[in-house]
Amino acid sequence: TIMLNAVTVITRARLQVVRNSFWRGKLVRKLGTVALFAILGVVAWGIYQITGGIVGFLRSPEFIAALQEVAQEVPGFETDFQPYLAAVPSLVFFTLLFVLVMSSFSAVLSALYLSGDIDMLLIAPVPMRAVFTVKFLGALLPQYTLLAVVLAPFLLGYGVGMGYGARYALVALLLLVLMPLFPGGLGALLVMAAVRCAASAARTRDRRRARRPDRCGLLSLYPARRAPRATVRQRTKRHHAA
Repeated sequence: TIMLNAVTVITRARLQVVRNSFWRGKLVRKLGTVALFAILGVVAWGIYQITGGIVGFLRSPEFIAALQEVAQEVPGFETDFQPYLAAVPSLVFFTLLFVLVMSSFSAVLSALYLSGDIDMLLIAPVPMRAVFTVKFLGALLPQYTLLAVVLAPFLLGYGVGMGYGARYALVALLLLVLMPLFPGGLGALLVMAAVRCAASAARTRDRRRARRPDRCGLLSLYPARRAPRATVRQRTKRHHAA
């Protein structure tokens, strides 16, 4: 319960910051944001229409009759396009999964270690797991945007063209929700391992520099060692004796 409440509080605060930044921004920035969302909506609608039209045309009786006519003239010509159409979603899924895996490392690194609000969140009275969860989900936001603009309309248009029902839509929605979690989790593990190795290597290098004698003649750059107390006392006695 504490974890969920902390995640809710941090998420609500981030959404409020985004809302305030939008309403208090310049008019040009507001228009640009609205235009960007409009363009993304047009692109998604276009993908849906094109995919549904192409799949519906490939399954139409006219196209099948044309293939049969060609098969009569060309022996061995393949007229069944159903296996190829059935393999299209898998090909698109694996292609986008590869893109998400390649982009997840930089996205998670920027969200967990290079963001400007990470210091403020670390000193906040919330569990560290809540901070990690919110930052991790924030890193997945661009990937969900990509899936919502490209993959979701494609799958919807493909399902309409193939004549699938509500069960197909539910399965596609579940895959869209779970798909970015695997590359995001893999990217988070790689980022934490890389940062830990880099920090360990930096500490080891500093220790070696402190113990290694100067081979470049730059002794003046390092502070001189303090003289022993016995030597200082001896110099003091000699000065008084003189």
